[in-house]
Amino acid sequence: MKKFTCVICIMSLMVLTLAGCGSIPDMTEEQEEMVSEYAVSLLLKYDAANHSRLVDVDSTIAAYEAAKKLHDQAEEAYYKRIEEEENKRREEAQNQEDKNSEYSQNTAASDSSGDGHGNGEGGSGRDDGSGGAVVVDNASIEEFLGLSGFGFVYAGFDIMNDYPEDSMDFVPYISASEGGDLCVVYFNVTNMSSDTNTLDILNMVPMTYFKLAINGDNFHSVLRTLLEDDMAVYEGDFAPGETKRLVLITEVREGTQISTVNLRITQGSDSLTKSLR
Repeated sequence: MKKFTCVICIMSLMVLTLAGCGSIPDMTEEQEEMVSEYAVSLLLKYDAANHSRLVDVDSTIAAYEAAKKLHDQAEEAYYKRIEEEENKRREEAQNQEDKNSEYSQNTAASDSSGDGHGNGEGGSGRDDGSGGAVVVDNASIEEFLGLSGFGFVYAGFDIMNDYPEDSMDFVPYISASEGGDLCVVYFNVTNMSSDTNTLDILNMVPMTYFKLAINGDNFHSVLRTLLEDDMAVYEGDFAPGETKRLVLITEVREGTQISTVNLRITQGSDSLTKSLR
């Protein structure tokens, strides 16, 4: 009976763990059915009441082994699909970054052979650590993104190990890797219209990419998460006049002291760079 109770506890913990993992999407219906079959077979295996002459123990164990094999195969396929999707996303992001770099180099070459004004209009000319200059554009975030019904205002940052800090295990959250911290940059986003307005950054065409440069370092793509307030992939409705606090998250070395924060937003061949701090 103790072993049976222990199995139930372990299975409950498995369910809670899967439910609380913010970085893994839902399993397919077929995979959920396989896990259910595996769970039932596991219960039957350790239920002493079923080990009587009225039950074919060998058949029960055989069913358990078959269900476990299906479960293991489904789990392997599941994580393989996750890995493939992540690799595809990284490849797309790298291709886009290469295109942006090529575009910037061509623009710089064109400007250097022109009238001498260059591409520093409205910019500080501060080196960004990648061979170019940080051009601080005059356009606002909402103007660049074509979201005239919204207002985006930088609202500070925090350095932390987990975000949100007070998140419970079954609520999506993100943790810094070993030796690192999370730099969480806040934005107050307001619906400026008198009607309900939808902010859909996730499905913008062309795709929108956000990068942060901390303390004059190179620009690095922000972490794209399943957090409800992640501005990089946000999709949601705003009531008239409503303000929501959204975040962009990047990882820095543990113990980093922040002095400057720069933001770069890219859509296709167009980009916007803002000095936030």
